[in-house]
Amino acid sequence: MEKVSKATSFSTILIGLYMVILSCLEIGAILFCKIAGDATMTGVNITAMTGGSDDYISGYLIVPRILGTVFSGMAEITVLLLAAVLFIVLLILLAVLVISCILIKKRKLKADAWMKIIIFSILTGMSAFFIQSSVLAVLMAVPVVLGAYVLTK
Repeated sequence: MEKVSKATSFSTILIGLYMVILSCLEIGAILFCKIAGDATMTGVNITAMTGGSDDYISGYLIVPRILGTVFSGMAEITVLLLAAVLFIVLLILLAVLVISCILIKKRKLKADAWMKIIIFSILTGMSAFFIQSSVLAVLMAVPVVLGAYVLTK
């Protein structure tokens, strides 16, 4: 039987840590969607109320209130799309973590290393090209390096 290396265990723990961080970001995105949705509805209500009044100031304040409503609505849609993408990545990481634990328990360390290399190479490429974040790309590349280390050992 193969002995489980520290690199395999560390990369699996690292995937769990990535999941915890991504879960916190997901919760933050959902809370931001709720706040932006409330701001949109508040802006709509305030704008609708000022339209009927003949106050001198309300006529000048209607444009900033409309723009605030539009921008908060756009922010809500943008963060909702971001939350959907984060949820998909979270599900992928959950599947990788579960499969990795099963493969480690069955002592199929090379299969585990190849799975991590393939999945995290794709995530590294997506981080580098779509998100254009070098820090995120380096974080996603760590399991690739650890998987390559396990394969060469």
